[in-house]
Amino acid sequence: MERVGSVERVTTSEAGPSRERPGAPWWAVVSAALAPVSLTAGWVIAGAVQPPEYSAVRQSLSVLASHGGAERWIMTTSLFVLGACHVVTALGLTSLRPAARLVLGGAGVSGIALAALPQPAGGSASEHVASVVIGSVLIAVWPAFVGSSGRSQSFVLSVRGSAAATTVFVALTVAFLISAQGGNYFGLVERVGITPETVWPLVVVLALRRSARREVSVS
Repeated sequence: MERVGSVERVTTSEAGPSRERPGAPWWAVVSAALAPVSLTAGWVIAGAVQPPEYSAVRQSLSVLASHGGAERWIMTTSLFVLGACHVVTALGLTSLRPAARLVLGGAGVSGIALAALPQPAGGSASEHVASVVIGSVLIAVWPAFVGSSGRSQSFVLSVRGSAAATTVFVALTVAFLISAQGGNYFGLVERVGITPETVWPLVVVLALRRSARREVSVS
């Protein structure tokens, strides 16, 4: 009986940390979910209050937060929340390698910089453009740092899944950067590209939590 009790205590002790340290904490789920919601709500609401000549198909999100945008605080707040959410999510992904957390956090800081460094009413600001480029590249390549051969049970967390996501996101980013040179569908390309990239951290967080639950059940 004493030996059985010892085994039970060891089992409880081993299972305890798994429950205390899931693949991602609940607040990382909240921040990862809030990021795309904030961004989409921002461009929908801000776009609705723009003058008739504004075109979501042709013009970028930066126009909504620029000094010339109507009620620019709406998109500015949205970008700030987006960046802050990426930073918070990165802090919660302790089960990933540090490089993955650093890249996602860097993308979040770039989002905050976008909010703090708006475009002028006319023309363009180099610091804003730099923040856009850096943030776009970081969020596009971030999945490449997530993949691990040790998580083969989850396609999202596997090397193949991460490579597939990175390939798609890099292609979308290249299309965005090309359209920024004067394309008539710049705004549309930007929205189509940024949406899956912003949702992907949530996909990873949920996959990590699912993977952690499977490990606990197996043990």
